Order: sequence, then structure tokens, then C-alpha cells
Amino acid sequence: MVCLSRFFLSTRSDFLEVAVSAAEAPSLRHILSIESIGRAGILDILGRSEEFRLRQEDQSTLLGKVLGLLVLQPSTRTRVGFHAAMARLGGAAIDVARTKFQNGMTASESLIDTIRSISTYFDCLVLRHGSAEDFRSAVGVSKVPVINAGCGNESHPTQALIDIFSIQRHFGRLEGLRIGIVGDIGYSRCSRSLIQALAYFPPRELRLMAPSGREHLDESPGEWGCTEISRLNELVVEGLDVLYVAGLPEGLGEARLDEPVRERFRLTKSRAEKLPVGALVLSPLPRIDEIDDDVDELAVAGYFSQSQEGLFVRCAILEHAMGVSGSDRFRGK
Repeated sequence: MVCLSRFFLSTRSDFLEVAVSAAEAPSLRHILSIESIGRAGILDILGRSEEFRLRQEDQSTLLGKVLGLLVLQPSTRTRVGFHAAMARLGGAAIDVARTKFQNGMTASESLIDTIRSISTYFDCLVLRHGSAEDFRSAVGVSKVPVINAGCGNESHPTQALIDIFSIQRHFGRLEGLRIGIVGDIGYSRCSRSLIQALAYFPPRELRLMAPSGREHLDESPGEWGCTEISRLNELVVEGLDVLYVAGLPEGLGEARLDEPVRERFRLTKSRAEKLPVGALVLSPLPRIDEIDDDVDELAVAGYFSQSQEGLFVRCAILEHAMGVSGSDRFRGK
């Protein structure tokens, strides 16, 4: 048993500190990282997500609000999920693209100039970008709250909230579980944010399983209480309550993983059947070959339910960012 002090939570990302300072607008409820939400904020969002799940009907809490979607990396679930969530809450969402398609309007525009020009058109922005530096600059000039829907390799807090909502739904609690994360952990923003979230609800065990060279995270160790923490160079599922399959991107050149390595970390049906009864397999999706298709038929497979219930979490996130109070909820219902 290893006791570490707030393992991986010490990530006060530089982009978060600089962005908030540059914005000079403490009243804006940016959702930039798990730390920017805090334990109380997480619990509020999870509770509200459950209210949405139990009462699956369109609401009007964001009636008249407009959401800007700047999803500047390939995405399906995140982009469509926030669009659908905004519609469910009575608001409108607009996809914003930087590319100009008309003849004579092909010149590119910087992200920071785009945000300066259009942020006041909206009540909130959802931003996904492959560059943490560009993300930082954009948040710094935004006049409205920004929701981080994926920032470089650093963070993806909205996915982490969906992940822990699924865990809480399944087990009725978040603390004291045996949780394994497998994949390209060092470059997985989903893994990084999930670990940050778990620091507020320490697991009994955290098992990190990644190929050599893909397991490193920059965070300094910290105290979680007494959590058993292990790092493995193979997939070992025995005894886990939750297996989070973070993914193994195909990559190119040196970044590409050989098939024998991918096979060592692939969740096959035979491996999944070694999980305890009542265990849960989650994944941010999409999958390439990290989870075999025949795992889908097993009771442990929770990743599609996780994706579907992400709609409720995104509704709660939008309300949180736009400052909807309890008295505004279920207005007129």
C-alpha cells in the first residue's frame, strides 16, 4: 500500500492560470479543468446530471441563450452532444468554423482574432483545440464563459465528468473503488482529467497500464490518502471495479505502436470475462481496436450507456457555466 499526497492533482495547468489572469473576469464561470470546478462543483454537476436523467424531458432553463461551438479538432460525440444538450435546454447552438469557403475569402484568421470578434455574439463557448497555447490565448480574450471540450494533450474535464457520472451511477459511490486505466496514458487528456477528478474521491486502488514510454505524466506526486498505486506494462484486469480504456491512437512513424504492443493492451472478450461480477468497462470512445466488438455483449460493457448519458452531464455543465440557479431549474414544469 502506497500513500501519496494528492497524486496527480497538483496539475495547476499553466494555461489555466494564464487564461484566467488574462481574462481579468472572475465572474466568468469558465470550465477549464477539473480543478477549476472543484469538489463542490463536481458534486453539484453530478447531482444535476442525475436530475436530468430521472426527468428526461426538454427544459427551458437556457431559453434565449446561444452557445458557440468551436470544435476545432475532429469530434462527433462532443460536438453533437453539446449541440443536443443546448437544444434540450431551450437554447440555440451555432457551429463556428474558421475556414472560409467562398471564393475570395480563403484567408485564414487566427483563433484569438476569431474569439475577439465573435465571443460577444454568444452566452458561452465550447472550445476544443489541439494546441494548449492557442487554447490559452483564446480563453484570455473571451468575453463569455469557455467550456474546455479538449485542450491539446492537457485536459478534457467535460469527459472526466461524464466518466465519473457513469461510475457513480453504477456503484452508487465514487470513493474506495479499484480503478484501472489502460492505454496511451501519457498523451491522453481524458486520462489526465479523470485522474484529477479521482483525486477528490480517492480510489482504493489506481492501476495505470500503458506501453513503455506512454505512461509518463508531468504531474508531481501528491497525497490521496492511502491509495494503492501501481504502474504496469500490460493489461491486468483481475480485481478491478472499473476498467477505463483510454485508447491507443494509431499514430504515424515513431508514434505508431506495433501490433504485438497493441495486442498486449487490447481488451478481448476472454480478458473482460476475468473482471469481477458487477465490474464496469468505460471508454471515452471512439475505439480503434482497443476493445474487441464481442466485448459489447458482456454485462461489464458500459461505454455506450456512458456515451448516451453524457447528454445529461453536458446539460448540467452548460447550466453551471452560464450560472443557472436552482430556482431557475425546471422552470414552468
